[in-house]
Amino acid sequence: MGWACCTVLLYLVLFSIIVLANGYLTVNSSTTSWSNREPVGDLLKTDAVIILASRSSGDPDYGHACFCGFFCNQTCTSSRLATFLLWSANSKNPVSINATLKLNSERGLVLQDADGTVAWSTNISNKSVAAISLTDKCNLMLLDENNATIWQSFDHPSWPTDTLFYGQKLVPGQQLTIEGGLFSLSITTRGLFAYINSNPLLCYWYNRPTYLNIISYFQFVSQSLSFFSVQSGPNSPFDKLSIPSSSLSMQYMRLETDGHTRVYDQDWKEVDDLFQITDLCAYPTFCGSYGICTNGMCSCPGPIYGTSYFQRIEGRQPDRGCSLVIPLSCEASKNHILLEIQNITYFSLLDTSIPEINPNYQNISLRTCTKACLENCSCKAAIYYPSGSIGTSSSVVAECWADPSF
Repeated sequence: MGWACCTVLLYLVLFSIIVLANGYLTVNSSTTSWSNREPVGDLLKTDAVIILASRSSGDPDYGHACFCGFFCNQTCTSSRLATFLLWSANSKNPVSINATLKLNSERGLVLQDADGTVAWSTNISNKSVAAISLTDKCNLMLLDENNATIWQSFDHPSWPTDTLFYGQKLVPGQQLTIEGGLFSLSITTRGLFAYINSNPLLCYWYNRPTYLNIISYFQFVSQSLSFFSVQSGPNSPFDKLSIPSSSLSMQYMRLETDGHTRVYDQDWKEVDDLFQITDLCAYPTFCGSYGICTNGMCSCPGPIYGTSYFQRIEGRQPDRGCSLVIPLSCEASKNHILLEIQNITYFSLLDTSIPEINPNYQNISLRTCTKACLENCSCKAAIYYPSGSIGTSSSVVAECWADPSF
């Protein structure tokens, strides 16, 4: 809710900045400086950021459009237009009223706060900017006199980000992630991997291209997520994940709080679920905290000797998870016990997600594993695998590991 009201600001002031997609301004234009001022009453608040956004087709005059401009980062509580935030230049360093965004040939775009401090810039060096352009895919570009790209927002995602939009690339080492969330989607030189951010990281979905090419980047292009390598060249992906077509041209891929990565069109309608996991139990948080998933149904751990230690958080919504009947306390650790649940796994562990196990917890008995967890107050659950029970390997010794994210 904190960013909503300044959608109006984009509509009002962006005609003087970059109006609609395919907008184009040269550094010699009459307007190359824009200020964060109050255009109508008290619509504009402090804590503004420079953003790229697209607008829904609910506006009969303009339909779908890309915008760039000042956007309220906090304190706003209402909205007149529906926007989809794609990119932010200074999300960690918001500016105040009377901040100024300037375009010049030496530095490109420079955002200065009201006191003159530089909050953000495109950091152009040894290159001369001739023009600025906003494409119909919401890519903000700085161009030289030959219309060659000097800088573009596609190459400078605002991290952390949970969204990849049409035409954008990810290179090995980059990832989509939800700030403060449980999940991440990472690309490496070998493939695309979805992790739950436990300790250690655990992979619950991956796609490894069938060919042995080393991936140089991954790009969201027409009806596919495509893998490129040095050998394949920029126009010939060596492998891809297909995505259903949509009647609308612009699409977004977003990692969401439930661990799914969904593709949406510009009307925010779901087009596809990237992972295509049919077993809902494969999603680590499908049944919430402490929940047990069986054939897509959620339940809480059962009682011990007639005593229940877990209860549903929401009686009629078992997928909301379970809570402890009596909260754990380190002061009462001598009274703790571990409830043993057999023939289950934390979630559908893949061969690629087997964690690195502390050597002290390898080749040990279940009793020793249990004792190690009970003696560590930060350990709320331990997972024990007998020899050869993970994946298809028969060489895995008995292992015990704990996940503090429970």
